[in-house]
Amino acid sequence: MIEQVEGGLLSFRAGVLPSKIKQIERDLAKDIYRGLVLGNLAALLVAEGLDDEEIEAGYMYDVIRELCFGALNDRDGKFHRTHARARERLHFIARQ
Repeated sequence: MIEQVEGGLLSFRAGVLPSKIKQIERDLAKDIYRGLVLGNLAALLVAEGLDDEEIEAGYMYDVIRELCFGALNDRDGKFHRTHARARERLHFIARQ
């Protein structure tokens, strides 16, 4: 039975290597997450009260730096736990 299924599915192969599919999925995930980060960053800058001139002057880098520094140095390790969960969730595209 398994041989029949495998044989029947053979004609549906696209000839794309698994490594190519993995790279396509990784690129798609990166595009999605970059969009999410930028959208959330824009909203955070509004919530922080930065206007266009302050953003252009580079104050957003201070906001980002403080946020990242705080996350990496959090005593509870929330960021590192979140990172570990993301690695598990995206294991199929994570670089080995």
